[in-house]
Amino acid sequence: AGKEGEGPVTYDMPQATMPVKGLTEAEQADVNALLSVWWRKREKNLVRERYYNAHNRLKDLGIAIPPPLKSIKTVVSWPEKAVDYIADRCILEGFVMEGRDRCQELDEALAENDFLSVYAQAEKDCMVSSVAFLAVTAGGAGEPRAMMTANSARDGAALWNDRLNRIRCALLVVEFDYDRDGRIKGPLVMNLYEPGVLVVLRKSGNGRYVVERRLEHSQPWPLVEAIRYKPRLGRPFGRSRISPAVIATTDEAVRERLRCAVSAEFFTAPQKYILGAEDAIFAERGKWEQYIGQWLAVTKDEDGDVPQVGQFPQGSMQPHTEYMRQLAAEFAGETGVPISSLGVIHDNPASADAIYAAKEDAIIDAANFNRDNAAALARVGKLALAISRGVSVLDLDEAERTITPRFRSPDRPSVASQTAAMIQQASALPWLAESRVMLEQLGYDEAQIMRLLSDKAKADARAMIAQQMAQPREALAAGVNDGDAS
Repeated sequence: AGKEGEGPVTYDMPQATMPVKGLTEAEQADVNALLSVWWRKREKNLVRERYYNAHNRLKDLGIAIPPPLKSIKTVVSWPEKAVDYIADRCILEGFVMEGRDRCQELDEALAENDFLSVYAQAEKDCMVSSVAFLAVTAGGAGEPRAMMTANSARDGAALWNDRLNRIRCALLVVEFDYDRDGRIKGPLVMNLYEPGVLVVLRKSGNGRYVVERRLEHSQPWPLVEAIRYKPRLGRPFGRSRISPAVIATTDEAVRERLRCAVSAEFFTAPQKYILGAEDAIFAERGKWEQYIGQWLAVTKDEDGDVPQVGQFPQGSMQPHTEYMRQLAAEFAGETGVPISSLGVIHDNPASADAIYAAKEDAIIDAANFNRDNAAALARVGKLALAISRGVSVLDLDEAERTITPRFRSPDRPSVASQTAAMIQQASALPWLAESRVMLEQLGYDEAQIMRLLSDKAKADARAMIAQQMAQPREALAAGVNDGDAS
């Protein structure tokens, strides 16, 4: 088992075929298939996590790096940047539905589970391992009515239904077994998600898993959804952003970073030579002490000649800088991360259009990610609302069935430019100024929108009361004027 902060956590996996007492024949077949997928994919997922955490080891070619210096820890965190640069642009802000600005029950479920933060974490795990899982189950005592949890592909597996384009079944770890030192030994409790039923498997004293309980539900699909990065036909669970090309470029960057460090040592202390010197001059002080001493005293040799002191040509750091820039350019081309975000000195873009163009690939990637996962998130929202009420998704009303996720714009324009654009749109469509969408597009978060709308409602109420109080005074004044005229 690994410790927190030391890279991916490893633990003892269940056997690839694991007979479980209490499962039906079909459920046992699903468990075996899920364990097979889990075993087959887990090692690759752990490798990608090591690269994301910058814990990948040096892959030395055995040519340029001296053996004593191979133990120097060299870190290149480009894979983390490749994941976070896209994930930080895919921000879920909540759910909306037709005819209603908010659904209080759904908002409460999101708040109780801190779901917006949970989803942000699931996004990053998804882009590391290609997929992450969101589960919605009924909570127990002291828990929210609808529990919304996330799992990494490291801790479970799922099978895909191509006809329905969603998960057919899944096996996820929900509780771990720990040793006396607090290190993870392996899964203690796992959930098997099937259509219409949730089966809880617990590890018994003899190491085997048994069915602890079987929870039937009325939902039309398993209580788990997949968040995927770049799914395609034949590969429905997508792929990782830490691709083989990213791994290869990172390995080369690590080697180059170490070569650069070694070269810097020689660059700082250029090699010198003394011709015709006697060994006696190094008797009291070594060669290094002579080199760094303030004064260098060299006596004549036995023939009376003065020894010649010189210095070999100093090596240049420029080739290393250029090669690192080349690697950064290759990495940027593979991932869509601008080269300026990789910590490599590069020419600044000439204009605002050039800056936007450098980010365009990442913006398109983030927008596609949101689109690919919108349907799964909509089902998660419907499940959360239905389970909170204790009903089936099919029992939701017509408006609630239109629940869809709301994302922040991936291009993240400046507040000034976004405000100018919205003002221009409101001038063409005056009614847009009265819409909640206007406040969302201007960058206000949900708490600020609620306060603004509350302040607006109070201001409208005060204006209405003032108008109603002014009407009797106007009528009284009009009556007095009529009396004076008569």
